[in-house]
Amino acid sequence: MNTNVDNVVQNVHPMQARAKSGIHKLKILMAAIEPTSVKATLQDSCWLAAMKDKLQALQRNNTWTLVHLPAGRFPIGCKWVFCLKENTDDTIAKHKARLVSMGFHQQSGFDCNATFSPLVKPITIQVVFNYCFVQGLENTTT
Repeated sequence: MNTNVDNVVQNVHPMQARAKSGIHKLKILMAAIEPTSVKATLQDSCWLAAMKDKLQALQRNNTWTLVHLPAGRFPIGCKWVFCLKENTDDTIAKHKARLVSMGFHQQSGFDCNATFSPLVKPITIQVVFNYCFVQGLENTTT
């Protein structure tokens, strides 16, 4: 860093950042905010529709089954989580609602035996396919 006569620090690093190039993204304050309670959410038709869509998706995918609780057991609670999905121009693309269980209340061996959620990202599959192609394994079968 160099200083000039007025003791103002000048950045002479070779890295070119947006601000150095004169590119400044304007901050836009959103008119809509993410709700923090279900009570506030039920007043807005967009959030209500997002909640209904999520419940319909859970039922359509057979995510859960309604059962009677054995004696001495209590149900695990759940809560709604809300977030706004934005476009690149900071406009609202989607109101998203999720219903999540409070799994931290579960006791292993009492409430559940094991929890497992397999996730495979598309990039992982692409890497495996590319590796097989490079190794010449695309025409082999097992």
